Amino acid sequence: MPIILLNDNHLGALLHFRGEVIEALLRKGYKVVIVAPISDHDQITVPYGVDYQPVLMNRTSKGVKDGIEYFCQLYRIFKEVKPDMVINYTIKPILLGSLVARFLRVPSISFFAGISSVLSGMAGQSSVKSTACMMVLRKLLKVNERSVFLNEEDVGFVEKYNLYPLDKVLLLRGGEGVDTDKYTPLLQPENSLRFKVVMIARVLKTKGYQEFVEAVLYVKKTG
Repeated sequence: MPIILLNDNHLGALLHFRGEVIEALLRKGYKVVIVAPISDHDQITVPYGVDYQPVLMNRTSKGVKDGIEYFCQLYRIFKEVKPDMVINYTIKPILLGSLVARFLRVPSISFFAGISSVLSGMAGQSSVKSTACMMVLRKLLKVNERSVFLNEEDVGFVEKYNLYPLDKVLLLRGGEGVDTDKYTPLLQPENSLRFKVVMIARVLKTKGYQEFVEAVLYVKKTG
């Protein structure tokens, strides 16, 4: 039975946003292994038939010690599971998961839902540290069989900084899709005279805050 390993930095996000992908893989006869840290906030049931391998990881830490510990955990799990393919999500699992996969000669795919603020911040700096980090990043990304992106701007970022061969880039123009049965839009009450829009995100340029403000100003201006 072919084994697919999904590696993410958040268990809840992995199951919420890729739950249908996991179920589809199971139906097609794959064994699915998911690797992600668990916390007290994750009151989530792992789907039946899925092998969950928990890890300890500080999602925001840039410390070398934390990175080495996370790398060692991934190495142990990958070596024990012996996956046929590894799919890494988010920047830290992408970097260290790709490296572990390379050491163990396992094909890997990097999945970028967006360019992280850390990565975009490094690219905009000219310091020795940032330059060195970008060089290491290029080496790590190039070990992947494919890199998947959800929007053209991120592909443009990769091309601008020569991070990854463009012939190995896969752009999902329509995005990953949304389960509209689970996330059903609420109907606007007929007697409502106001239409409210809420942006749920960190107030960062890389998260689309600037575009949101521009859209709000346009709507206010046009009525």
